[in-house]
Amino acid sequence: MKKVILSALLASALCVPGVKAQTIHFGPKAGGNLSWVTQSIYFEGDNPGGIKNAMFSFHAGAYGKYMFSDTWGVGVEALYTGMGDKKDDRNKTKLDYLTVPVLAQFHLPSIEGLSFHLGPQVGFLMSAKFSSFNQDTGKGEKDVDVKEKFKDIDFAIVGGAEYAFDFGLTLGARYNFGVLEVVEKEDKIIGAGKHTNQCIQAYVGYNLAKVLAK
Repeated sequence: MKKVILSALLASALCVPGVKAQTIHFGPKAGGNLSWVTQSIYFEGDNPGGIKNAMFSFHAGAYGKYMFSDTWGVGVEALYTGMGDKKDDRNKTKLDYLTVPVLAQFHLPSIEGLSFHLGPQVGFLMSAKFSSFNQDTGKGEKDVDVKEKFKDIDFAIVGGAEYAFDFGLTLGARYNFGVLEVVEKEDKIIGAGKHTNQCIQAYVGYNLAKVLAK
């Protein structure tokens, strides 16, 4: 619903007198994630977690951007984002969030189409699923609901770069640096470090404002 509202508001803005089509950018976007948790959520002494436990997932949604000048703008997005952590392909935790980044955007005057982004992101936990497999017993569980073990809200600092082509296609990459503990206090073990989401994203988008402006 938030994606629909965002797109509708931005589309309406194109019809407001005095607002140039080049000022408003909006459309769909999607891409891949490489995510991990800074400390292992498997609570095993020989498995400290980190990027070596990274797992691949996807994100998709909508974005909108308003340019205050040729060089400065602000963008807002609503994305369904997969994150999580894994010990191996059979032992993993999938964390799905609705993420809303609000990013300041700087466009290089010397290289048309290239921009850099930085800003905060809030994430709302939609689901948390745990899968496990014991090689000794040959038994396991798949997609067990463990949402109660994780905090409902996440927060990150996002930074990245993007290139926009004249015909509307955009390509970009960014890093989401999580800063909040994601595991509920009662589910942490004594001495465990802080569990934060970390994520590298690559994406493709399309600026629908270019189509509607024609």
